[in-house]
Amino acid sequence: MTRRLRSDDAARILHNFDHDVTTSYARLMITETVIDNAVQLTRGQRLRGCDSLQLATALQLAQIENPIIFVCSDSDLLTAASAKGLSVENPELYG
Repeated sequence: MTRRLRSDDAARILHNFDHDVTTSYARLMITETVIDNAVQLTRGQRLRGCDSLQLATALQLAQIENPIIFVCSDSDLLTAASAKGLSVENPELYG
């Protein structure tokens, strides 16, 4: 996110992001099950290791808290998330 910010907007946007992380986002532990699922995702989808870990964690969350919306700007990751039944959003589509 910081690579795309203009310096005059960065402090405000990062402050808002930090606030949202602590008040609105679910945090999950990375368990052996999540890691095993991530490994399987790298074999069955067109994903890099960290991307598969992100998706495996989202899939775990979807079992607990449903529905969720998977947000990212990586088209391969969005395609994989959608194929696994998650609702997806690409923030780059909103300018």
